Amino acid sequence: MLTIALSVRERWHSARFHFVVNRNLPAPALARIPEEFGVTLLDTSPTCDDAGVAAALDRCHPDLVLFDNAGSGRQCRNAKRFGARTVFLSTRQVTRARGFQPSWLPWLDEHWIMEPPDLGGDLTVWQRLAGAAARTRVRLLCSVFRPSVPERAERLRRRLRCAQRAYVCFVPGGGGGTVGGRPAVSVFADAAAIVARQTTVPCVLLEGPLHQGPPVERCGVTTRRASHEETVDLIEGAHVTVVGASSTLFQALAQQRVCVATSSGGAEQIGRAWDWAARGIVEAADPEPAALATATLRLLEHTGRWDAIHQQVVSLGVRNDLPCALAAIEDLLTGPRVEG
Repeated sequence: MLTIALSVRERWHSARFHFVVNRNLPAPALARIPEEFGVTLLDTSPTCDDAGVAAALDRCHPDLVLFDNAGSGRQCRNAKRFGARTVFLSTRQVTRARGFQPSWLPWLDEHWIMEPPDLGGDLTVWQRLAGAAARTRVRLLCSVFRPSVPERAERLRRRLRCAQRAYVCFVPGGGGGTVGGRPAVSVFADAAAIVARQTTVPCVLLEGPLHQGPPVERCGVTTRRASHEETVDLIEGAHVTVVGASSTLFQALAQQRVCVATSSGGAEQIGRAWDWAARGIVEAADPEPAALATATLRLLEHTGRWDAIHQQVVSLGVRNDLPCALAAIEDLLTGPRVEG
C-alpha cells in the first residue's frame, strides 16, 4: 500500500491518504507511514473491526478505498455510501476467494490479483462469470514495486561491501512470519551463516519491517532492516536471492533474478515453490537452514543450473505492473462519483 500511495503522491501532489491499520503492528512498520498521511489505529485487524473502519471512512470521505487482503463486504458497502470507488487486492488464494464472494462483488469496482498470470494468477471459469455478472473489473498484476535506481543501489552496495561482487540476498518476506515454530528471519539467518561459512560470497540478510526484537546477528552475515527501496536495490544486484514464495518472489522474478524459493510463513508458499521449481523457474527448498543453504550452494557452484533458471525467468517475462496500477487508479478517480 505504501508503494502505491507514495507513487500516487509523486504523480498527484494534492492527493490525500489515510491508512487504517492494526496498532499492534511492530513500531518500525508503523513508522514507515509518512507523518503527513492520515492514520486510524485499531485494536485488531481492520478485517475484524467494521465499526472502526466505518468511523475512519466517515472522517475522511475517500474517493477511492483499497482493501489489501483485508476488510469485509460490509466495509466495502459502507465505502460506497460516500461514492468511493473500491478495489480489493489479493495475493493469496484464500483472500482471492473472499473477493469473489457475494458479500463483496456487488460493491467492488475492481479486484486486483497480485500473482503472475502464467504462474497461477489465472481465474477459474466461475470467477470469470461471477466478476462479469457483478461488473467488477479483474486485473491480473504480476508485481508492484518502485524500480531500482542504479546510482542509489551502487551507493548502498558499497556501504555493505558487496559492490562489484556476486552476493546472495536472503529475504524472509516482511520478517514477521514463522516456519516450523521458528521465526522465518532466524531460519534464513542460519542458512545465510552456513553459506557464508562455506564460501567467500557475501551474504546479506534483510530482516523486514515486521521483525521484532534486536537485529539478528550471524557470523559472516550482513544484516539490514531495509526499506522498500533498499530491498529492491539489493535484490536487483544479487546473484542469488533466497526468498519466501510470496509477493517478494514475484518482485524478484520481475527483476529477472535467480531465486531459491521456500516458505517464509504463508501456508501456500512451499507448494508454490515446488510447483515452480518443477517448471525450472526457481530452485526450491524446504524452510530449514541446511536445505536452504544446500540449494543456494548448488546455484553458486553449478553455473549451468544458474544459467538455465535465469533463461527461464527471462523468457517468462514477469513485469513490474506499478504503471498499470497507477493508470487504473487514475481511471477510477476521474470516473463518475455516485453516492449510494
